[in-house]
Amino acid sequence: MSMNSIRVIDPGWPWDDGLSFVPGVCVGSTLYVSGQLPVDANGALVGPEDMEAQARCIFENIEKILHVAGASLDDVVKLTCYCTDFKDYAAYSKVRGEKFTKRFTASTTVGVPSLLVPGALLEVDAIALVQNPVASDGRSNKPHGQI
Repeated sequence: MSMNSIRVIDPGWPWDDGLSFVPGVCVGSTLYVSGQLPVDANGALVGPEDMEAQARCIFENIEKILHVAGASLDDVVKLTCYCTDFKDYAAYSKVRGEKFTKRFTASTTVGVPSLLVPGALLEVDAIALVQNPVASDGRSNKPHGQI
C-alpha cells in the first residue's frame, strides 16, 4: 500500500498537537477514528458525572473528525464504547440513538475501570467508510508521518 493512501485526519484541536497519535487515520476509503473522550477543543473535561453530556460531546468530536475526512455519521459502520459505569448507560444509548437515526451501526461496549482523562465516563472510537477519502481541508490530506 502506498504511503499516499494513508491520510492523517486532524480537526485542528490545539490540545492534541503533542500527542503520539492522531484523531483519525484514513487508509484508502476506511477511516479509523481514535477513541474520543468527553473533552472540548481545549482538552477540558465536559460534563463531569453526566453521561449524557459526555456522550453528546464525544459524538460531536467524532462528527468533527468525520467532517474533516469528508464523511458523516451516516458513514460509520462500527462503534466501540468503553464505559466506566453502567448505571447511566441508558443516557449514552439515548444519545447514540439520536445521532444514528437512519440506520444502526455494528457496536460493542466494554466495561473498563477507568479512562485516561480523570472523570471521563466514556470513550468511543469509530470506523467509517468514506465515499470521497480526499477532503478539502489541507490538514486532512497529509501523508502519514507529516503530522
